[in-house]
Amino acid sequence: MEASNFGKLLTKLREEQRYSMNALADSAGVSVAHISRIESGERPAPSPSFIKRLSTAIGHYEEMMETAGYISCVKESSQTYIPNLIPLEESYLIDLPVYGRIAAGEPMTAIQDVEEHMLMDTRFFNMNGYTKEDFFFLRIKGTSMEPTIMDKDLVLVRKQPTVENNEIAAVMCDNEDATVKRVMVAGDKIILHSDNKEKPPMIFNCSDCQIIGKVIKKIGDVK
Repeated sequence: MEASNFGKLLTKLREEQRYSMNALADSAGVSVAHISRIESGERPAPSPSFIKRLSTAIGHYEEMMETAGYISCVKESSQTYIPNLIPLEESYLIDLPVYGRIAAGEPMTAIQDVEEHMLMDTRFFNMNGYTKEDFFFLRIKGTSMEPTIMDKDLVLVRKQPTVENNEIAAVMCDNEDATVKRVMVAGDKIILHSDNKEKPPMIFNCSDCQIIGKVIKKIGDVK
């Protein structure tokens, strides 16, 4: 696959700064494979928050943002009033990992498949009694939760071992990778429902399943 414009730029800047892929990956908090996929064009240009992490190591933040297609248009002589606007404040921002998968048998602290990190404003969800280590993002793969949650959406998950019936959770059953489903518990059975009506429910023994956490918010593309 031919490298994207952003991938070519990242390779150029990294080599100019004499950074190895390993060093840049360590600085950005991701795997070497993730950096390699960006540079080769296998992955699209990353989010602004991830570009900020890259620029901490190799600089050229504005050039990377422009190449990625994030264009800022500001008229110095005018201001736009937006009702109910909540301005970003650094004190409310936390940096959370984005997991591509949660694999059976691996503690979350050891999972290497971290796609990126993402800044989240804590005013948009309840942090009372919790720390940033209690939250993570999971990238949805598949259409089983459509139309509620779409393929490739990000969902914010709060780690907890139980949820109420009919709540959406990240669940791991039969030592398979975690899946996001609507949970119902009846006796010693756990039923995982898809919001996509074409997908049948899955039924397991409660002893064969582990609830990783409750899905509390989704972040998807504007369409």
